[in-house]
Amino acid sequence: MTNPTDAWQVQTLDSPKVLSPYTLQIHHAAQLVALVGNSLLPKNSDDSQSNMEWISRKHALLGRDTLLNQTIRMGLIYHPFELHIFDHNMDSLDNLNLEGRTTKLAINWIRDHIAVLGGDTEAVQPISHFEIPHHPLNDGANFELPNPIYHIEMAKYRSNADLILKEFSLKFEHASDARIWPHHFDSGVYIPLAFDNMGRATHSIGIGFAIADNDVDEYYYYINHWMAKEKPNYDLLPMLEGEGYWVMDNWVGAVLPVSKLLSNTDSQGQHQQVSRFLSSGINASLEMLGLKHLAI
Repeated sequence: MTNPTDAWQVQTLDSPKVLSPYTLQIHHAAQLVALVGNSLLPKNSDDSQSNMEWISRKHALLGRDTLLNQTIRMGLIYHPFELHIFDHNMDSLDNLNLEGRTTKLAINWIRDHIAVLGGDTEAVQPISHFEIPHHPLNDGANFELPNPIYHIEMAKYRSNADLILKEFSLKFEHASDARIWPHHFDSGVYIPLAFDNMGRATHSIGIGFAIADNDVDEYYYYINHWMAKEKPNYDLLPMLEGEGYWVMDNWVGAVLPVSKLLSNTDSQGQHQQVSRFLSSGINASLEMLGLKHLAI
C-alpha cells in the first residue's frame, strides 16, 4: 500500500489566491460533467446524481456511471483541458479540447455522443436548480487556457484533498465517499456519528476541501459539525493545530487555507500539517457535540 505522504504532491504556488478566476472557469466546465448524471440518472434527495469524484491518475473529475448502450462516465481533465467520455474500463471513447470552445458547443458535443450511445438527447440539459457565480462563458465566451501551470497546480490540490479525505474517512464506520459537488465545488465527506431509534443521524461532522468564497479568499480545508436538537457548545473554542482557525460569521467551523502549507516545502511536512489540522478539528467538533474524542 502506498504511504499517503509519498503520494502527496508538494504545493508550490506562492500565492494561491491568483487561482480564483481559473477556478471559476473550471467550476463552469465541471457543470458539463455534472449535467450528464443530473439529466440521465434518477434524481436523489441529496442531489447526488450530479456529484463527481476525483481520479488522481488522470487529473480528472469523473461523473457517475451512466448506462446507455454501454456504461459511460463523463470526465473533465484539468490539463490538458479536455472533456472525455470514458467507458467502464476508464478508456476514453472520445474527447473535446475545451480551449477556444463555448459552453454551447460543448453541450452539443455531449448530446451528439449521447445520441450515438442510445440516450435521450432531449433530456440532456444544463443544470437549472442552482446557480454558480457568473463567468464570461455565460455570455458566449470561449474557454481559455492562458496558464497551464495553474491548471496543474489546481489538479495537485484536488489530488491531495482526495488523498487525505479518503484517509480520514476510513477512520469512521459510516463515512460517505469523498465526492465533489457541482454547486459549491467542494470535495466533501459526510460523517454521521450518532443515530436515533429510526436510524436517522442526530450528530454529524463534515470534512472537506473548498474553493475560495466569502469566508476564505483561497482554497481551504474545512471541518463542520451538526446536531439535530441542541446547539453545540461554543463557549470555548479549542485551539486548532496546523495553523487552522475558526470562522464564525456565516457558519461555525474550522478552516485551513492552503497558503498556510507553504511554510513546509516537502510532501511529508504538508501532509502532516493537514493531518494535524483535521485531527484537532474533528476532536474539537466531537467535544462541542458532546461526543468522545477519537484516537486519530
